[in-house]
Amino acid sequence: MVRLFSLRFPREKLAVPMMIAALVMLAALAALQYRWIGQLSQAEQERMRAGVRMATVRFSQEFNGEIARAHPAFQGGRYRTLEDHAERFTRWTNTTSHPQLIQNYYLTQGGEGGTDEILVLNRTSGLFEATAWPEALGTLRTRLHSRWRGFRGLSSGPPEETPPLGGPGGGMAGIFEEESPVLIAPRFRPRLEGPRGGSPLEGWVIAELNKSYLEKEYLPELVHKYFAGSDGLDYQVRIVSNSKLTDVIYQSDPGLPESFFASADATGGLFPPRPDFQRGAGPGFGRMRPGGEAPSGGPPEPRGRWRVLVKHHSGSLESAVAQARARNLAISFAVLLFMAGGVAMLLITTQRAQRLARLQMEFVAGVSHELRTPLTVICSAGDNLADGLVANEQQVRRYGSVIRNEGRRLSEMVEQILGFAGLQAGRTRYAVQPVDLSEVVERALAVCDPGCEVDNQMAPDLPRVLADPTSLTHCVRNLLSNAEKYGNGSGWIGIRAESASNAVELRIEDRGPGIDPADLPHIFEPFYRGRRAIADQIHGAGLGLSLVRRIIEAHGGSVSASSTPGQGSCFTLRIPAAAGAVERPVESHGAENPAR
Repeated sequence: MVRLFSLRFPREKLAVPMMIAALVMLAALAALQYRWIGQLSQAEQERMRAGVRMATVRFSQEFNGEIARAHPAFQGGRYRTLEDHAERFTRWTNTTSHPQLIQNYYLTQGGEGGTDEILVLNRTSGLFEATAWPEALGTLRTRLHSRWRGFRGLSSGPPEETPPLGGPGGGMAGIFEEESPVLIAPRFRPRLEGPRGGSPLEGWVIAELNKSYLEKEYLPELVHKYFAGSDGLDYQVRIVSNSKLTDVIYQSDPGLPESFFASADATGGLFPPRPDFQRGAGPGFGRMRPGGEAPSGGPPEPRGRWRVLVKHHSGSLESAVAQARARNLAISFAVLLFMAGGVAMLLITTQRAQRLARLQMEFVAGVSHELRTPLTVICSAGDNLADGLVANEQQVRRYGSVIRNEGRRLSEMVEQILGFAGLQAGRTRYAVQPVDLSEVVERALAVCDPGCEVDNQMAPDLPRVLADPTSLTHCVRNLLSNAEKYGNGSGWIGIRAESASNAVELRIEDRGPGIDPADLPHIFEPFYRGRRAIADQIHGAGLGLSLVRRIIEAHGGSVSASSTPGQGSCFTLRIPAAAGAVERPVESHGAENPAR
């Protein structure tokens, strides 16, 4: 024969292992999140580095391309007449978004160096007009003579392909004069023209840049286009002379020190030595691939007359990523901490619910026992009286006294249960009025055992208190009853009352064994009964002190307890004084704070 056993593991014992398992899972999740955020941060740093390099490349390309389109020397073809030059420049002016980049456009001609005369383009008429050499270009005229010597050996004129622009430097770096600042390029005679064996150089093309517009409008516009985010500039930009790094051409934030850009996140070059034309972009910073990507080896070392330094506003890409990583970690761990707190609160709530359920079961068992005892005594005494077993008058009185006392005990227990139920439901109302505390104490003493020794030392001329007389009497009676029950047979009850600030303090003492220190913080909780009361089998439901606390707090007062093991206990009621007060009704509103 096989027996089947039903094994049931107590549910309350599962709470702690489940919490430990949940915390272990949260710890594992925290470790994984830490690792994932680290990997994401590293990938984000690489993405940002590639992004700022690409932005610097495009920034340099757009700047160099616009400058190149502004200078006819990069536009291809040969210009035989002044009208050709004027037409090309006017065409650029009408098609560009930045015609202010070129402040003045000059042509020179005559003499061995091609610098005897200088003509300036009148933008209104579209014609070149003779003018005197500007004072700002005086030193440039001398330098152009030096460049002219490099063309003297070309006796037969330029071939189909013109000589390198600007002399030995080549590219935009070779035609850019930083001191002025101007863009220059040689202007050659057409083939088979000019004296044989003479210089092929006819003159120079000079484009004077508008430095004020460049620094105040064009460069800030480009910087915001490529380096600004939704909240302002993500990167700070500094443009310096490559020959003298302390010579600042432009800086997005003038207040930043030079040391801020000591280790730039990306660098670029303006006016490079080799113009790279890619899909009409003009001279740029390295050649771009068709897909818009930089070469696999990263951007080349920047070269040019001006250097672009780009730095993240936080100080570096590493610090920006570190800040974002710290922020993400803080948010992640805050969420995990919140989840851990939720697990802990769930465990605490579960344990409290289990403890409350256990107390309620104990309460039901205790109340059943407490109700059964007086009912049994009353029924037994009634049966004896009904069956005629009690013959003389003295026995009848003794039986009547037993029935009366047990009936009062039963009535008191029923009142406690009904009072607790009323407070829980929030239906209890108090008619608060000025009350004489001495009368309340006298009414409460009327139900005490006549054999008890009562040491009543209430101060004279006590102020009246604000309270509901019936409810306050119930509280005092409950404390007196406890002092009688837990007095360990001493039969002594001490009553003290004195005035306090805007209140009256009533202390009720006994000389019993006292309250265990472990029980003292819990004695005002509903259904709670101390270890000593359970061990000594003292009757009670664990509701009396809970009702006292709730009633006194509903009146705006407080109750406290102190005890010395072996010497007794003391309960103190602090009740608001009624000086200058008017009567007012007070209604309880729930279990936690029933009168507010």
